[in-house]
Amino acid sequence: MKNKIKEWIRRYLPADILSTVLSLATAWLIHRETGDNVLAAFVGSAMASISTASLPMGAALLDYAKKS
Repeated sequence: MKNKIKEWIRRYLPADILSTVLSLATAWLIHRETGDNVLAAFVGSAMASISTASLPMGAALLDYAKKS
């Protein structure tokens, strides 16, 4: 069980942290430029979804490429 937790932390925690930072920065930037709260929330949420899904996928592809 400990190995699975370590694997989760190694694989997903950096992506979750980066996703949070990217979504907050994106929402802040959109809000600063447009003043629209709804648009800022929507775009920040979309950035979180996209980055949370793509970062681990990219890391897995790099691992696969290294092994090939």
